[in-house]
Order: sequence, then C-alpha cells, then structure tokens
Amino acid sequence: MQEDLNLQGNELNYFTTTFNVAYCVMLIPSQIIMTYVRPSFWLSGLEIAWGVMTGLMAMVTSAKQVYIIRVFLGLCESSAWPGMMTLFMHWYTPTELAKRMGFYHSCQAIGTMMSGALQAAIMSTLDGHHGLAGWRWLFVINAIITVVWGSLGFVSHSTNFRKKGAKTERPSQMMLPDYPNKPNPRAFWFNRNHGELSMARLVRHNRAEPKPISLAAVKRTFSGWTVYFVAVLYISTVLASYGYVYFSLFLKAMKLPDGSRRWTVEEVNVIPIGGSAINVLFGKTSGCI
Repeated sequence: MQEDLNLQGNELNYFTTTFNVAYCVMLIPSQIIMTYVRPSFWLSGLEIAWGVMTGLMAMVTSAKQVYIIRVFLGLCESSAWPGMMTLFMHWYTPTELAKRMGFYHSCQAIGTMMSGALQAAIMSTLDGHHGLAGWRWLFVINAIITVVWGSLGFVSHSTNFRKKGAKTERPSQMMLPDYPNKPNPRAFWFNRNHGELSMARLVRHNRAEPKPISLAAVKRTFSGWTVYFVAVLYISTVLASYGYVYFSLFLKAMKLPDGSRRWTVEEVNVIPIGGSAINVLFGKTSGCI
C-alpha cells in the first residue's frame, strides 16, 4: 500500500490520527443514541457502514482519499467496543463481567491473529489477481465479512413453513438481544423469562434499569472524579501498548547487509501473530482472576 499510493513521511500516523479524532468525536453521541435506538439496529447499521467504508479502501488512489475514508471508519467504529460493553453491563452481574469482558478482548486478539494469517494468505495467492494488488484484496475480503456479519445483526433469515395445511410465517430472527427491559422481539433464541431474570439480577446488585440518558445523568457523570481517573488510566494503557501496532512496520524496515528486506511480506504479517497469542492468553487469564 505504501508503494502503490506513494505514501511519504508521517502519512500513516496521520491516517491513524484522523481515525482516532473521528472516533472520539462520535463516541459519546453514539452512546447517547444507543439509549434511544435499539442496539440491534444502531450497532448493526454502523457495522454495515463500517464494512462499506472498508471496501472503499480497496479503490483509493491517493492519501487524501484514505484520510476521508478513515474519518468515516472512525465514526462508524466508535460504538463497537463501548456499545458491546454497555450491553454486557446490562446483562451480567459485576462478578460475571470480568470473565465476559476478558473473553471479548481475547476474541479481538484472535481476530488480529486471523487477520495476520489472512493477509499472508492473500498476499501469496491473490496478489495481482484480476489486476488488484494483494492489499486491495484484503480490504475487499474484510468488507465482505464485515457486511455479512453486520447484516446478521438485523436479520439472519426469515422462514415460511406449513403446519396442518396452514401457512405460518416465522418472524425474522435477529442476533442482538437489546436491553433486558426492552428485549429484541425478533431474537429467536430469547424469551420473556430471560429479560425478567436479568432485570431481577440488576435489582439485586443495585444496578439502574436501562433508560434513555438525560441531562441530569450527564452532569452526574462528569461531576465525579471517577470518569477522569479512568480516562487517564485508559489513555496510559493505550500509549503503553501502541508500539505493538507499528511492529509490522519495524519488521518491514529491517534490512540485510546487502540492502534487501530481512522479512518477506508474508512473514511481516505472520510474525506478529505471536504477540496476539500472548494477548489472548493474558486477556482470558485476567478475566478469570
């Protein structure tokens, strides 16, 4: 991608910056919207838009186009992690949350591992296929996967079946359960007892019932010290681990004495998988502890 688009200097850093700025801008509004719009609609819609933007990355011809798409990717992705954490907190008790969140983070690391393996496979098999460079195929395939799974959040399938000669339509089946006090009526694996049980569990643990956010809630949130303390800790954690994000660039920059590359493109994508594997192990272990 760097060579095809003739990227120079700090443009990759700026790609990341534009994404993060858009992510920060949309983060709080997205969480507010989730209190008024069903997560099964909001999160799924953003996932599909995210996939479309990812597909458009396969068509870019300049850094300016990448900047624009990265802004929209940041806007769409801003609700993914906090949105799922919000659902977790409404369905699980405090003693159950750590394991579920640890498992969720482990799955993210597994996704990174699979992405590295997928990139290596694409570069070795599809590079130049139908006139598309391997890195462009990567965005195409990722876009297809993302749009398909985002669509499953809306509807997995609708089935017609007959019983004693009468035609009955089974409602569309949806994958996200929404909130316990306002469950998704189209979630085929969900029933009313699940919601009632979850609401009773929230009451036992002094957890507030899910409801639309108000101005008073916003003032209460930002008037305490906790939100600022957690923000500082989280920023520090991200900064401490961010070097790993650029590990593949470090591998790519390594040269042999004759000036040739030390690692092939496939190896640059495969080697970081080890780091993600460690992430999976410690993410799951910390959740269990």
